[in-house]
Amino acid sequence: MKEKVMGIYNMNKKDTLVILGFIICFVAGMFALEFMKNVEIMSDDNLQQIKNDSLMEGYNFAIASILTPAMKCEQVPINVGNQTYNLFLVECLNQGVQNG
Repeated sequence: MKEKVMGIYNMNKKDTLVILGFIICFVAGMFALEFMKNVEIMSDDNLQQIKNDSLMEGYNFAIASILTPAMKCEQVPINVGNQTYNLFLVECLNQGVQNG
């Protein structure tokens, strides 16, 4: 009686295609995982940069909104909690002393 020996060389076509399919899916999955890691890292970096840019833009706007009237020697009220502080540039005080 002849024994069937299963090995790589004597597999039928269907078995070979199934194994080849698994290998292709595995390799494609590995590439997909690496791609997704890179996309996630890029997204996190971009999001952090957008946050930083937005914060800086907010700070610049706040400072400009305080300095614009102050540079015209106008009193600038600043509310902190329940307190109101009136800011005035020292240069404007010096101008008042020199003009007075």
